[in-house]
Amino acid sequence: ASGWLFLGTVAGGILGYVFHVLMGRMLNPIEYGLFSTIMALYAVFSTPLATLMMVISRKVSEYRARQDFGSLTHFFYSINIRSAIFGALIIGICFLFAPQLQAYLKAPNSNPIYLLGALLFLTIFPTINNAFMQGMQKFEWFSALGSLSVFLKIVFSVTLVWLGYGVAGALGGLLLAYMLLLALAYGVLSR
Repeated sequence: ASGWLFLGTVAGGILGYVFHVLMGRMLNPIEYGLFSTIMALYAVFSTPLATLMMVISRKVSEYRARQDFGSLTHFFYSINIRSAIFGALIIGICFLFAPQLQAYLKAPNSNPIYLLGALLFLTIFPTINNAFMQGMQKFEWFSALGSLSVFLKIVFSVTLVWLGYGVAGALGGLLLAYMLLLALAYGVLSR
């Protein structure tokens, strides 16, 4: 388990570095500055997800140890529903304050702000899935999907930026990567 986690962390770190270098080379300086600022806001606003992951993982481990798979399934659906409601509030706040955030970030339009809200919303669910994989001790999947996530970010973001979508393409690539990762993780967890 430690080996899988180590490999996944190293691969994810290297790919994350490659991702930022590629974005730095493909976006012009103003776009990259906006992209970096949005990613910094994303990092700050998504910090509570680390705590959520730890709490969920602990509860999943408890259910797994007791072989209480009914409670585990109920917990999975209830935490996803509650998180979707909380995520909808986040999107609402982003949409409500989009003009102010756009002015503060000096963004040319509100699209990056809306994409940030969507990204914050969508990030909740892979975090829940990762917590379940960790709690169920599916470390090989946890590690593989973490590395695959960064690889997909590179593929989708580079493609969309190359097609001329700029910062919106870079953020849209992140969203596409999370959506595909979400589908894969649900496939793994459904078994």
